[in-house]
Amino acid sequence: MRNPPNDQHERSMTMRDRVEDESRVWLDVISAVQYLSATARPGFTVGDAVAEAVQEALLVGLPETRWGDLTTSERDERIPVEELDSLLWSLQRLVAMSPAGLVGSPSTAVRLTASLRAWSLRMSEVFNDSAAWPHPVPENGWEPRPDAP
Repeated sequence: MRNPPNDQHERSMTMRDRVEDESRVWLDVISAVQYLSATARPGFTVGDAVAEAVQEALLVGLPETRWGDLTTSERDERIPVEELDSLLWSLQRLVAMSPAGLVGSPSTAVRLTASLRAWSLRMSEVFNDSAAWPHPVPENGWEPRPDAP
């Protein structure tokens, strides 16, 4: 295990790396949703993707079950009928499974990002020949603003 950062520069680099990694995951999700909603899944939204990613992550540990492999009716059976908002239901379940304050437990943000990464990679396998989703970000990153804090 890596030791905690010991100076301000290392702490800021660690934070910057984490922010860039999370940003790439969300850009992957957005790109995948744009593609899917225009082709294979008309009307599919980022909210739908988040709900699906979390629901699939909640199935981890069940033998050979992947959310994406379930039919729509099988998915609906796993979400209580009275739950009209599958995103809210999914996020509440994710939060309930992320105990706050326990050392060594991943935070809700880490679990959500991991769920989205896995979903995006699976969508890439199925719909994009496992290629990375395109991003509207310059290859060398964004130019920092001189007046930025």
